[in-house]
Amino acid sequence: MARKISEKFLKSLQEGEFKDLLQVIAQDKELLLQVRDGCLKIYYKGGKILQINPTKYDISEKYFVNGKSDEGKEELLDVIRKERKYEEYFKKAKRLIDDWEKIRDRREFEVQQNVALSNQDKDGRFVVIDTEYGFSQAEIKIKKNRLSRAKFDLVAMKSNKVVFFEVKKGLDALEGKSGIISHIEDFEKFLYTHKKNTSKYQKNLKQDIKSIVSTKKSLGFLDYSLPEDFSVDDVELSFIFEHYRNIDEIETYETMFKDEYKKLKGSKKQYSTFLVGKDKYILDTPKIKIPTMTITIHRGTNQIGGCITEISSSRARIFIDIGDELPSEGKKTDIKIEGVTEGTPKCDAVFITHYHGDHVGLYDKVLPGIPIYIGATAKHIYKKLQTRCRKKNIDVIEGFETFGNKELIEIEDFTIKPIRTDHSAYDAYMFLIECNSKKILHTGDFRTHGFTGDLVLPALAKYVGEVDVLITEGTTLSRKNEQYKTEPELMEEASALMKKHKYVFVMCASTNIDRMAAFHNATPHGKYFLCDEYQKDLLQSIASSTNLDEYKFENVEFFGEISLEEMREKGFCMMVRSESPTKKDPIFRPLMKQFPDHLFIYSMWEGYLDGIAKIDDIASMVPSGYEYLHTSGHATRDAIRKVCDTVKPKIIIPIHGQSPQEFKKMGLCGDVEILTDGKSFVV
Repeated sequence: MARKISEKFLKSLQEGEFKDLLQVIAQDKELLLQVRDGCLKIYYKGGKILQINPTKYDISEKYFVNGKSDEGKEELLDVIRKERKYEEYFKKAKRLIDDWEKIRDRREFEVQQNVALSNQDKDGRFVVIDTEYGFSQAEIKIKKNRLSRAKFDLVAMKSNKVVFFEVKKGLDALEGKSGIISHIEDFEKFLYTHKKNTSKYQKNLKQDIKSIVSTKKSLGFLDYSLPEDFSVDDVELSFIFEHYRNIDEIETYETMFKDEYKKLKGSKKQYSTFLVGKDKYILDTPKIKIPTMTITIHRGTNQIGGCITEISSSRARIFIDIGDELPSEGKKTDIKIEGVTEGTPKCDAVFITHYHGDHVGLYDKVLPGIPIYIGATAKHIYKKLQTRCRKKNIDVIEGFETFGNKELIEIEDFTIKPIRTDHSAYDAYMFLIECNSKKILHTGDFRTHGFTGDLVLPALAKYVGEVDVLITEGTTLSRKNEQYKTEPELMEEASALMKKHKYVFVMCASTNIDRMAAFHNATPHGKYFLCDEYQKDLLQSIASSTNLDEYKFENVEFFGEISLEEMREKGFCMMVRSESPTKKDPIFRPLMKQFPDHLFIYSMWEGYLDGIAKIDDIASMVPSGYEYLHTSGHATRDAIRKVCDTVKPKIIIPIHGQSPQEFKKMGLCGDVEILTDGKSFVV
């Protein structure tokens, strides 16, 4: 072990001949005691002023003028060994080191010591426990696996976390072999990326910290106890910059620090820096902190749909959804985003939560060369829908990249994890975005009352955990009187209606797979479940992509292959879709007239039948005596609250809702940050 002394030596330090010496050292605020391999080392301005071994004292010969003779050295040590005049020894030894310091640039080491001595308060932000910490290579038997430059300036505790510090003096210290990039690479190599030996380094680090704290506390040099849950699994690295000139130097340093940071490739950690100097060495709030992520809601902060969320870091820029606006939002606005929809491409990827138009509708506006990601089944459904609607740019959809549930996607310093969720759109996803130890969860549209709703919260607990920021939909918060039944409850009601009515027509969204599953499974044995070829093809493709019983769709028939006589004889549940009353060759309207005593079930949002969001093709097709049987595809207040309780966000940013202020009335566990379109929030 590199940071441990024997029990026998410890006892003699506490009770024996060293006791008075240690009291002098403890009272001298210019001296810093450190535990080393089998001994104690005392530092002054970064210089080793005394080494205390179990059987002898020592001081480096380099501080003496001749550098070769032991005469001056031994004479000085006799002040301790024979005369026991400890104050006199340190007075003379300090003068030696001061003279030696004049011809050498040792300011960095002096800053280390000043920071260490100024951050010993157990109630402070940091407690510095060691300087010049080195990773021992002795246990690494194969020499080629050993790593050089295994030393860091300071080791501190921040709550239950370990923090390494590197001290930088002057702007020149930011670049080159000992610059910040070099330190970060060494740091990550030892504690995170060197697969052969990382576990050994972490184990040794934890043992060293325990030994250092225990020894210093026993000797009265540290009033601090390690937290029981302290860990070395998520060690941090920060930089300390000494300034003593002017504000221009600080601003230049900030720019250079950020520029250097941008050169770093592949890192998933966050690094910050503290400014010290002018007799101020307490580490409190970082002066310069590289923003982990910046969130910008380009659209969707105070409306339902049309969502576009940007998340950027110092090295990457991604978007969540690129949605078109819903008719309910009135006149559509043209949105232009530099580097995404216009200009030169400057975006690493667009991620689509699901295939509804208010989340993916502007896909064809994304500049060529920017990858668009979507769930594999969602891509299949969306392509079929757009082809059916005779939309252009189908080749763009064919070029969408796809992902699977919980499949990690790495883009520069981002790690994106899609988490399948429950929604009226099949194969919908939340996204966990991680960067530099910070976590953002973007919910997209979700709910917990569909067929897979009971899987949402357990998935978040297992695969997401606590997050820094939750970006969540709030669609239903403006619909205070709306009732929410579960899809299984809706299915039971549909079953009861079909037992009373032999002929049933149902209008629901053609891509609402849960709803069609509910009516399919509610159809009594012996009756037909009918739809057109497009819907049949869609449902069969869903059935082949899942093992869930709710989506088997085993009894789906194309109505064109069933005669009117067979339909009249057996009865049916038939899915219909809206069509214009002026359509030249209507399909569903004439068919409905063949069964005048049918029941018509409307299973969509009633806002499409009247008011600003009215869609004439839908409204004109729904008879006055329709049965309304619907439940929302969006999260209830209770579902939003439970998601917050599960991921425990520090910050909650509402989107996709008309009443974001309602979040502040819900007593949620995080602080609610209400943004306006185009405004940013720095994580």
